[in-house]
Amino acid sequence: MKEMLTAVARATLTLLALAALPGGPALAEGPTYSLRSARKPGDIDRVVCKLEVGGEAIGTTEGGKPQRYKTSVVGNFAYDEKTLQVPTRSDDRTRSVRHYDKVDVVIKQDNKGRTPGLRPDRHLIGVDFSAGKLTVFSPKGRLTYNELILLEVPADSVLLDRLLPEKPLAVGDSWKHPPELMTGMFGLGTTRMVDVESTLTEVTDSAARFETSGHIEGTYEGTATKIDVKAKYRFNRKSRRIDWIGLLMKESRPTGKIRQGVDVVARFQMQIAPRGESPNLTSAALKGLTLSATPASTLLAYRSGNGWEFTNDRRWHVVEDARDVAQLKLLDQGQVIAQCSVSPLPMRDPDKTFSLAEFQSDIQKALGDSFKKMVYGKQYTNAANHSGYRVVCRGTVEKVPMQWNYYYLADEHGRQVVFAFTVEQHLVEHLNKADEQLVRTLRFFNRRVAKKEEK
Repeated sequence: MKEMLTAVARATLTLLALAALPGGPALAEGPTYSLRSARKPGDIDRVVCKLEVGGEAIGTTEGGKPQRYKTSVVGNFAYDEKTLQVPTRSDDRTRSVRHYDKVDVVIKQDNKGRTPGLRPDRHLIGVDFSAGKLTVFSPKGRLTYNELILLEVPADSVLLDRLLPEKPLAVGDSWKHPPELMTGMFGLGTTRMVDVESTLTEVTDSAARFETSGHIEGTYEGTATKIDVKAKYRFNRKSRRIDWIGLLMKESRPTGKIRQGVDVVARFQMQIAPRGESPNLTSAALKGLTLSATPASTLLAYRSGNGWEFTNDRRWHVVEDARDVAQLKLLDQGQVIAQCSVSPLPMRDPDKTFSLAEFQSDIQKALGDSFKKMVYGKQYTNAANHSGYRVVCRGTVEKVPMQWNYYYLADEHGRQVVFAFTVEQHLVEHLNKADEQLVRTLRFFNRRVAKKEEK
């Protein structure tokens, strides 16, 4: 009898120890439910969502002191979405294509508002999720950096099925969500710590309901960020799909290498309903389009109101977007490698030449005391056959050795643009011709702009 009691005690202790293991579901009594998604390729859904953000943006004054600004975002989105690929045992990738018929966004900072939107020919959007990375792109042409940011909302509809438990659960059971999912859901570059848990709270004949809470620490555009999240979502037992989610998140992020800091609270709701057909997502409408994220389809376009544009990969982040200047930073693996300033020059008489010596002299004057050495200068012609010069020089800024790569390009009408790349000398190898890859794509367009400037 004593041995039997000892065996029972050991078994009880073993069960208690298993139940206490981190990441395992909490044990609950009652029937268990298998709540797996029935989503399959070819399914078409109607998705409607609303985003509300309020709080403060955190910038810096010229003296380097933090400065806070009231900020708010209200966004309403609606789109039809066609599933292209769902995860399998051999391939964890998820893909979809969607057509937006509503993108209404109002951004305010210190009572100054703007209403960014999508261009009419960029409403068809592809979404590709793999290995914790969510990629949004346009199959009909390159997105701009601002359009890309506009489409990045939390809890993207292509990810919702991954919130469901992998094993049958009883009401009251809980489980942890993997870092890869949270990285994708909140648009993070990396995650350092993820502690997010969902609980099955109720099951009826028509629906199962879940609650989620937790904390995430990671990086956004190379800057550390902290997110507290609470959410509720509903699984429709008839369609076997999540058909609603409501999310509340608080994010704190200091001013970073690329963008202002934030101290905000965001509320997000999404409703999903099956839709039999969508005229914008038929086989005929999608014929011939690239519906997977590729290096070519994910390039971004910068388009100036002055009649010129260039393309760049997603490591380049636009930090200033004005008519007379564009400023970008190259962020690679959390480190700012280089800065780029793109400025148009006044129209010149196309019959008058602008020499390499004049360009080098202008550069030296602009750099002033920072200039130390002219490395070389040569003629340069890019892929659009716009010609000019490439000049490399070196110097110091506050005792830090620097290199500047300058490009001057002009067209046959006298329109001119200068690219100025700034990189610390020890990072020149990491730049790895990213400057030339950007400049070679510059092209001038819209002859009417040139005519207007000639007057």
